[in-house]
Amino acid sequence: VEKRFTEIDVNGDGVASGDEKKAYWSKDKDKAAAKPEAAKAAAPKVKLKNGDSDMEHYVEMQKKRWESNGWRWNLAKVEEEFNAIDVNKDGIATGLEKKEYWAKKSGKK
Repeated sequence: VEKRFTEIDVNGDGVASGDEKKAYWSKDKDKAAAKPEAAKAAAPKVKLKNGDSDMEHYVEMQKKRWESNGWRWNLAKVEEEFNAIDVNKDGIATGLEKKEYWAKKSGKK
């Protein structure tokens, strides 16, 4: 499922837009995949609610956190963590999803 989502989400913004889905399921799939930078530039930025993060925002926040703690940066681990937090796979880790993830991880749930 994650592999297919990654193929659909050509611009890598964590949201499978209508155009990306249409291109994926049409014969233009190869054309859309060949132009990820153009699609990324054209994709509208989703306005996040307080406490929510898309992949880009989450990675940015975590990178600062890791650096301030002196931890060796591991992008793959942070992306995997984001994907685990984003339970409904909409590309947004909501405040509630984060709260539930960390509660479960710390054994409070």
